[in-house]
Amino acid sequence: MVKPDIFTHASPMESPGFRFWQTFIKWQRQIDIILAPLDLTQPSFSILAIIGWQLQQNISISNKYVRQKVIVDMSGMPKMQVSLILQRLKKSKLISISPYPLDLREQQVELTQAGLIALSKAIVLVEEVDKKILSKKDSFKIFDLDS
Repeated sequence: MVKPDIFTHASPMESPGFRFWQTFIKWQRQIDIILAPLDLTQPSFSILAIIGWQLQQNISISNKYVRQKVIVDMSGMPKMQVSLILQRLKKSKLISISPYPLDLREQQVELTQAGLIALSKAIVLVEEVDKKILSKKDSFKIFDLDS
């Protein structure tokens, strides 16, 4: 048997990437657990939160809609993944989707009243988990993902 001699760290716990990944997995698991009663997951909550934030900040083309492209760009998720999550949120009646009038190939998304209620409840729950897991000293370091 060949023993690999390729690692730069003596243990995985010395690797910042491994520790960051563990923290992320723990955080995502806790978010999924607390959002389950609202029929949301961490990714679907993130998309819903982006829609709500965009509407609150009036960054979208109108006060009522957010373009799917804006959601994709802000989330950093692949377009297909965002599209699947939006379809799930639509099925749950948390959003409505319609063609974007200036380019019918693109979609625009509207937060429904049920979506606003779910988002309001979810934000409180997610922020509690964020404080519990992510505010611990040395639990993770913020990495500049653009560099």
